[in-house]
This record gives sequence, structure tokens and C-alpha cells, in this order.
Amino acid sequence: MQGEPGNLVLSPLSISTALGMTHAGAAGETADQMAEVLRFALPEERTHEAFENFLTVLDGADKPYEFSVANALWGQEGCGLLPEFLELARVRYGAGLREVDFQADGEGARRAINPWVAKSTLELPRRPASVSSICSLPVRSAR
Repeated sequence: MQGEPGNLVLSPLSISTALGMTHAGAAGETADQMAEVLRFALPEERTHEAFENFLTVLDGADKPYEFSVANALWGQEGCGLLPEFLELARVRYGAGLREVDFQADGEGARRAINPWVAKSTLELPRRPASVSSICSLPVRSAR
């Protein structure tokens, strides 16, 4: 970005949001361990509510900066994600599910994901993601 006008801020928000969504899909010991490692001090529902509130404030109107939230779940067609998880991801993180076929057409999945990311982030990041046939639910969060 050197040589381009304006300021650029890099933050851990994108990975935090992606891991928050991942935590929302975890249960039992895995969810407990994730909450401990990620230092989520609030009860689970309040944690996801806090993410929603924070993202809403950052993306609110009348701000002296440009900020866009772009969260999505890219799932393997027919993988059968729980409706409760999909609803939480949609409501709290603004992440809808987009189904693609990683197993039969990884390149087609990549061609679907990368333009969405570019459009949602004003062409950032400039390095496109790659996918493989072992993917079933990559979480994409971009700012």
C-alpha cells in the first residue's frame, strides 16, 4: 500500500471474528478449550452478542473512516450444518452460508470465494485464497 494516499490500519479483528464464529459452532470440551485459549470471559451467548455489538458500532453510520464488515461461511454442499449455528452466525456476525462444492470443484469454489472477498473488502486483501478438496467449511472474515 506504500505510495497510495490515505491510512491503512491492520488489526486482529478479522481473525478474532473468524475464531468467534468457529467457537459458535463448537460444543462441549472443544468450546470450553476455545473459550479459554481465546480468553472469552463472558458466557457463550454474551460473547457472540458482544461481537455483534462491536461490529455494529464499527460499521455504524456517521463515522470519520471507511470500514466494512465482510463475514461469510463457505460450506461444502450438503454438509448439514446445524440451523442454530447458521442462525447465530447470520444474526451475530452477519455471516450467511454460501454452499460450494470443494470436493468435486475446488477451483470453482475458489473462483466463487475470491471475487466475493475482493468486492466485500474494496479489493483487499490482494493475495487470493486457495482451497483444496479437503475443505468443508472455511470461515472467511475480511475487513
